[in-house]
Amino acid sequence: MEPISYNRLHVILNYNPNTGVFRWTDRAPHLRQGEIAGTKDKHGYIQICIAKKMYKAHRLAWLYMTGDWPLGVIDHANLIRDDNRWENLRDATLSQNRANTAPRGVLGFKGVYMDPRKKTNPYRAGIRINNKTIHLGGYATAEEAENAYRKAALKYHGAFSRTSLGPGREVL
Repeated sequence: MEPISYNRLHVILNYNPNTGVFRWTDRAPHLRQGEIAGTKDKHGYIQICIAKKMYKAHRLAWLYMTGDWPLGVIDHANLIRDDNRWENLRDATLSQNRANTAPRGVLGFKGVYMDPRKKTNPYRAGIRINNKTIHLGGYATAEEAENAYRKAALKYHGAFSRTSLGPGREVL
C-alpha cells in the first residue's frame, strides 16, 4: 500500500501549525468534521489511522507543510513527543535525533560517567558520533567532564546538541 499523498492528506485532514493538532475535514469518511484526529501510541507519539494504515502525526505534519515526506526522522526539538507544532519539528538524521535526548544516569550529566577504578580524574566524558564513541578524557569533577561533553556536543551536533543544561547552552 502506498503512503498517503500530499493532496489526499489535505482533503481529509486540517493541520494547525500553531497547535500541532490535526482535525478531520467534512470529506473524511465515517468521521465527524472538526474532530481531533489521532491517539497516543505506547511511546507517547500521536498516530493517525488513514485507510487502515497508521501514520505518525509528526511525519504527516511534515508532509502537510512541505509537500514531501521527510528525508530522515522527525525530531521534536523540545523532546515532547506529542508536541507537533511546526516550530518544534525538524527533519533529522538518526544521529542528530539521538543527540537531542535528555540526560540519563546517576550523575545527572549527559555524556559523563564515573570510573571508580581511577584514583585521579575518575570522571570520564564521551560522545557518540555516527555510532562510534569518542572518549573525551578523564576529569577531577563531574562538572569538568560535563563541560568537555558540552564543547564536543556543540562541535559535532550543532543545533541538535542537548546537554544537561538544555539545548544550545553556552560552554563554561
